[in-house]
Amino acid sequence: MKRLLSAMLVGFAISAAVVPPAMSWAQTPDILIEKPLAVINGPTETPVGELVEFDAGDSVGAGYDWKVLSSRNTEGRWRVYENGRVLAFASPEAGTYKIVLSVSNSDLSNIAVLVVQNGTDPGPEPDPDPDPVDPVDPPPGTKWAVSIIYEKDDLDELPKDQHAIIKSLTFRERLKTTGHRLVIGGITDQHVTNGDGDMPKQLAPYLETAKGKELPALCISPVEGGGTVKYYPLPKDQDATLALLNGETK
Repeated sequence: MKRLLSAMLVGFAISAAVVPPAMSWAQTPDILIEKPLAVINGPTETPVGELVEFDAGDSVGAGYDWKVLSSRNTEGRWRVYENGRVLAFASPEAGTYKIVLSVSNSDLSNIAVLVVQNGTDPGPEPDPDPDPVDPVDPPPGTKWAVSIIYEKDDLDELPKDQHAIIKSLTFRERLKTTGHRLVIGGITDQHVTNGDGDMPKQLAPYLETAKGKELPALCISPVEGGGTVKYYPLPKDQDATLALLNGETK
């Protein structure tokens, strides 16, 4: 009997030693989810009509959702690329815009808002001399904001090479590759107006400079801003136009 009792006690001790304790909630490993962080890098003041980029490069998270909010029209005036990390924005309407970025990780999210004032740059001033006799050729090395102004009723009468400057995409691409910039809506009829029947603000200095002069006109101002708009009769073809802009004329 003593042997039987002793064997039972030894068996109970062994069983107790090998049975693991029940795991409590405090012992359950936590699933770590990194908290998202939304950060917008970009200017708070933008010139009317110029393309500006805002990036989320310093943000932390898996999902990126952008919005542009304003009392002004924003449809078609912004787009997102680089897998949602960059937003490009341009608007011809001056006003206050809110750039909103929401960054998410799983069920967590974080929102950043950047208030942008569009329209702080008044743009170049019209040429104070309305009738220059001999316009001076642009200096070499300067990059120009370009507008070409024509009379739509005379388009069919233009030489084919000048017509190609106005209508083809080739000139626009060549202009971009040389470092110059076409003003938004900058190849236009001299009578162009916006939805309110007014002269578009970003084109006004160029239209005013070309008023009363020979058309089609090539009107330019320094791309970095400031200065006055310069007027030139539109050269005979694309090569001559780019040579003038690059200061390569003789």
